Amino acid sequence: IVTLNDIVDHLHNREVDGAVVLDDGMVERIHSYREQHGA
Repeated sequence: IVTLNDIVDHLHNREVDGAVVLDDGMVERIHSYREQHGA
């Protein structure tokens, strides 16, 4: 079973086709959203 945390950790600062998939700012927004919405 793969969790959202696993996916975020795997994609954080990883480049795909020359672009970073999840930068620090996006990861922070994901964590903030999940805290606010009980995830």
